[in-house]
Amino acid sequence: MTVRRRCRSFVLLAVLIIVGSAVLIATSVIYLVSGEVAGSQNERDNSALRAAGWSAVQAVAARLGAQRSAVLEGGSPTIDEEITLWEVDGEIAIARLLPVSARGDRLVAENAKVSLHTATVESLVATGAMEAGLATRVIALRDAASGRTGSIDALLRSRGGADGLSPDELYGSLEQLTRTLAAEQSDDARERRDARLERDVFLDGAVVPIRDVMTTFAFEPRVRTDGSPCIDLTQEWTDDRRGGLDTLLGAGSSKLLEAAMKVENPSIAGVLAAWSATHPETKEWHALLSNITIGGGELADRIDVQRASAVALRALPGITVEIAQRIVRERETMGAASRQSAAWLVEQGLLERDQFAAIVDRVTTRSFFWRVRVETTLESPSPRSARRAFDDEGGDGRRTVIFEAVVDLTREQPRIALFRDLTGLGTVAQLIRASAAMPLREEFDPIDPIGDLPRSDTDPSIDPAVAESGDPSETDPVSSAPQPPTGGGVGRWRRAE
Repeated sequence: MTVRRRCRSFVLLAVLIIVGSAVLIATSVIYLVSGEVAGSQNERDNSALRAAGWSAVQAVAARLGAQRSAVLEGGSPTIDEEITLWEVDGEIAIARLLPVSARGDRLVAENAKVSLHTATVESLVATGAMEAGLATRVIALRDAASGRTGSIDALLRSRGGADGLSPDELYGSLEQLTRTLAAEQSDDARERRDARLERDVFLDGAVVPIRDVMTTFAFEPRVRTDGSPCIDLTQEWTDDRRGGLDTLLGAGSSKLLEAAMKVENPSIAGVLAAWSATHPETKEWHALLSNITIGGGELADRIDVQRASAVALRALPGITVEIAQRIVRERETMGAASRQSAAWLVEQGLLERDQFAAIVDRVTTRSFFWRVRVETTLESPSPRSARRAFDDEGGDGRRTVIFEAVVDLTREQPRIALFRDLTGLGTVAQLIRASAAMPLREEFDPIDPIGDLPRSDTDPSIDPAVAESGDPSETDPVSSAPQPPTGGGVGRWRRAE
């Protein structure tokens, strides 16, 4: 009897062990399946969110493209700061334009910056934004890449044995960045930041971040204000061409221009000199400059004097601090007719004729590349996963991505010339704010209290991890299809005691 009872007890214990193991296995399977489901849901949610963000960038590009006619005439596109993309089944997708520059601008003209492709050491030093040593390194990096870089961020890397720039040199110091992030958002904040920039550059001699001064997107299409191609004076001179020029510019114009082209190295400056001999009134220069070109392919590398800062304007030969500041002040009063060409600089007495001749081949009054920063938010009626609730901290179904893009309006169909994911911007900014408020302790390294910041695809003015587009071709500086970020820079942020 005792043996039988012991057997029953053993069998019962075995059964309990088997049942417990089965329950444990079943529970593990359930957890695994739940994790897979949650992961799949998160993946779908993230894909939907990024698709919404890309749709927002495309929507912004389309709205800018719809205003290309105004851009062709020298105007600036405008766009609402907030766009509702869709509202379906309680889910709302909203796109908001965030400030791109320290001034708070939500649309920044890339043509208003100094072109990396054509800059020289002398022109960069003339801006007052960098010393000769730094300017020499910038040009060396560009030349090591054969003058072809798809993004200014490529200067972070070493090419051909040249040392890449540091994040501080390219984007500004951590202290400057922290002050910008902590600046109060009052009505006169923009004016104070503008005044500080002018003071830093012209009085204190502080170095301005290179990204705020230079660009790889300073191209202008060789087209007239109606979008038709400019008349290329290097093409064969036929009777039809001569007749067309005489009809457009007045009788005898073709003979004058054809003679001006019979030199060894023809230029717009030379053509203008011949033209002004019989057309001394600067008002007559607009029709010439806005209708003719001299070879060089579909695009010209020029700086927009209608929108460039005083710092960028100083890269042009003969433009002093005083002249640059006067141009910035006077250009706001220019009418639409004057914006057809840069001849208004002479018309308003800002430049002498010989000064204008020195820069006429390098300036324009139009911008075709515009940088935007778009925040896209998906607002759902309720969270659809535990991960979503964790991300949102409140579980309210809100998720956000931030993309930065450069929109190309050189052709009728707008394109994305550069595309970057900045979704981690807020997190990194909070880390920087917190570190700036943290008192330094003696046992910490006084020049590196933060250490390495997390690597992420964020705003390059905060995190050195940046992406670049492909190299431009001679006639087409941008890729027709945007690509996600593929690389990162090097270096670390440091805060001095």
